Amino acid sequence: SPYGKGQGVIAVTHDGGSTWQQSLLLNGGIYIPGITCFSEFLCRAIGGVPNSDLPPRLYTTTDGGQTWQTLAIPGTGMDIYQLACSTSSDCVVIGSVPWSTSASSNNEIFVTTDGGKDWRPGSLPPTFGSGGTGLQCFSNGHCLVTGYETSAADSQWESPIAFYSDDSGATWSRASMPTVSAAIFLVSCSSPQDCVDILSEGDSGTLTVVGELVTTDGGENWTSVTTTGLNLSVAAHPLIVDSLAC
Repeated sequence: SPYGKGQGVIAVTHDGGSTWQQSLLLNGGIYIPGITCFSEFLCRAIGGVPNSDLPPRLYTTTDGGQTWQTLAIPGTGMDIYQLACSTSSDCVVIGSVPWSTSASSNNEIFVTTDGGKDWRPGSLPPTFGSGGTGLQCFSNGHCLVTGYETSAADSQWESPIAFYSDDSGATWSRASMPTVSAAIFLVSCSSPQDCVDILSEGDSGTLTVVGELVTTDGGENWTSVTTTGLNLSVAAHPLIVDSLAC
């Protein structure tokens, strides 16, 4: 958990999930929110200590998890990190800045074109905040990120917001979205064009499902659709969605 004590761990399977071996164990409160693999041998993961002055780290394996190399990523004081890569060399990292800080922006974003050796700042509006699971990139260099737009006065989320990029996260354009009252925290795509977004609302401990958005053009335009089967009407047992995969 990024909000509790623990150790980040990566486990590896080479038989389709029948057996697992511990591949990487990280001490010091390091949290591993994301990992992406390009083959059975090459994977990259992001890790960091939330709400600390320690920079996040990029962990890379080229031998299927037998060994890992570590590279530093710019940015400190972030409480949630996201990693997505369009190729083994081109990656983007987005971090959320805690509301309790006096930072001028709710996010930090960095991009690399050489597999993490060098990073440069990207650009997203300072009022954009991300819940930690809204970043996707594809092999054609197209990326999208969803989250929420905040008020400059109180840093509370006000409406869903999304951006898309055609250069692996170096520059971003704002998406067209319907007017809804919720925050976005989960997105998954079955192709670079087709994605689903789960809308949630509530406080950070009980974000419950309130709707669904879809896009068929890579995140440039989003449409609200009727969510069926996600138990939205049972007030005594609200549904909290932790992950989404298409």
